[in-house]
Amino acid sequence: MQTLVRQTWVRFKAFAGQKWWAFGFSLLISPSLVLAGCGSSAASPSSAPIQSSLAVATPTPETTLERTPAPPEWPPLTVTFSCTKNNGASYVIAGGAAPFLGIEIASKPDFSDIPYGGPNQLDAATYTYSSSIMVSQFPDGIYVRWSQAPQITAHGDTSGPCGMPDNAQVQLTAACTNGTPIPGAAPIGGSTHPDIEGSSGVDESGWVFKAGLQSSWETFQLLICEYTDAYVPGVACGTYYSDDLSRHINVSLMKGSETVRVLEASTGKTLHAKTFYGHEVCPPSVYVPFDGSPTMTVDDSASTTDTDPWIQSFTKIKG
Repeated sequence: MQTLVRQTWVRFKAFAGQKWWAFGFSLLISPSLVLAGCGSSAASPSSAPIQSSLAVATPTPETTLERTPAPPEWPPLTVTFSCTKNNGASYVIAGGAAPFLGIEIASKPDFSDIPYGGPNQLDAATYTYSSSIMVSQFPDGIYVRWSQAPQITAHGDTSGPCGMPDNAQVQLTAACTNGTPIPGAAPIGGSTHPDIEGSSGVDESGWVFKAGLQSSWETFQLLICEYTDAYVPGVACGTYYSDDLSRHINVSLMKGSETVRVLEASTGKTLHAKTFYGHEVCPPSVYVPFDGSPTMTVDDSASTTDTDPWIQSFTKIKG
C-alpha cells in the first residue's frame, strides 16, 4: 500500500511540474497578457504615430500650351498650252509663292508615270515652269501637282494646230475691245515675248493690225492695243508771219493723247496700260493755209519715241 501511494505522489509531482513550466513559459512570451489579466494597463508596443493610408497628393506643375502653327498655304496651279506644230506643243505651268516650289508632272491622272530624277522647280521669281511635249505621247495633255502638297492638282490639254485662223481679225478685235482670250496665242514664257500690234481711235471705224500676222500668229504672246483719244484745245502758239505773202497767221495746238494697253493674248488680261500725251511744243514754222484762213490748228500727238520704248520694255524685243 505504501508503495502504491509513493508511486502516485511521484507521478503527481511530475505532472504538476510540467504544467507550471508551461504556465511560466507563457508568462515569458506574453507579459502584456499577464499584466492585463492582473488589472494593469497594457503599454503600446510602439510610440511612433500611425500614418494615414491615404497618400498626400503632390500638385503637378501647370503645363504651358504652345500655339500650333498654321499649316502652310499652297496656291493653285494652272497649265496653259500653245498651239500644236509638228507634233510638238509648249506649255507653261503657273503657281505662286509656296513653302517649296517643286512640282511633279505626269501624263496620267493618278500620277503613276511620274518620271525619275526628282521634282521640277518653278522659277523663284515668276513662279512658272516652261517646257514642251510630243503631243502623240501625251494624248490627254499633262497633269501637275505640288510635290509636297499632292492634293492640289491641275490639268492642261493641248490646243489645236498652229496657223492663223480665218477669223483672226475678229479674234484680235475682240481682244482689244473686250479682253476676249485668243485660243491660238502662245502662253507667256521665255526671255522675249513676241507681239502683234493694233491701232484704232475715235475717228476710226475699227482696229487695224500690222502686217505679218501669218508668221506672227504661231508665236505671239502679247497683243498691243493703241487707241488714239480725241484731241482737245492746247496752248496758243501766237502769230506766225509770212514774208513772201505778207500774211499773219494765228497758230494754236490741238493736244492729242494715246492710250496703249499690253494684253496677255491667251487670256485677254490687261497686263499694263498707259496714256501718252503730246509735248505741247509749238512748231518752228507752218505752211500757209490754202484757203487763206488767218488761223491754224496743229495736232500735237503722242510721239512714237515715247510709246515704242515703253512697249519694248515688256516684249524685250528691240524695234
